[in-house]
Amino acid sequence: MLSIGIQLSIDDFALAFRRPLPLSVGYIAQYVLKPLLGVLVARAFGAPPMFYAGFILMCCVAGAQLSSYASFLSKGDVALSILLTSSTTVSSVVVTPILTGLLIGSVVPVDAVAMSKSILQVVLLPVALGLVLNTYAKPVVGVIRPVMPFVAMLCTSLCIGSPLAINQSQILSAEGLRLILPVLTFHAVAFTVGYWVSKIPHLR
Repeated sequence: MLSIGIQLSIDDFALAFRRPLPLSVGYIAQYVLKPLLGVLVARAFGAPPMFYAGFILMCCVAGAQLSSYASFLSKGDVALSILLTSSTTVSSVVVTPILTGLLIGSVVPVDAVAMSKSILQVVLLPVALGLVLNTYAKPVVGVIRPVMPFVAMLCTSLCIGSPLAINQSQILSAEGLRLILPVLTFHAVAFTVGYWVSKIPHLR
């Protein structure tokens, strides 16, 4: 996230705040569209009860910090993505238990303190440091900017790869392999629908 922060300025965030419609559309897509797509995919694949509960929970949590890095790589509105990630993560303390209660009949508690620490450490502090450096220490930014994409790619790979490595035996088990197609289908559909929703002229 530091590599993203050094690319941004205060004006980027000011512009994002002045455009509440895209932020609102992203928030609604996160907590309405994504859970509904999850229910449809889980039912289409006839998911057993235990898998269904875990799958729906995955669809009801906030977007991860990696979404901001993906926005950065695709030259999207990174400031808007960071604001969306932060707002959905903070509100997940209330929204996620409500959604899981409605969709799977069981309330899954969210640790508000741990969630706040996570977003502070992983998103807000690195981005704030990057903003400060880009504003007041441009010579330093000029030195570290060329290597930061590589560092960011390495950290991203570790964030994705470490959970997969830890759970390798479960993923490669018969039960785990059954989950791969529904998970891939959900993400493919969610990315496609999200892309075309964002292309609607009045929502751009």
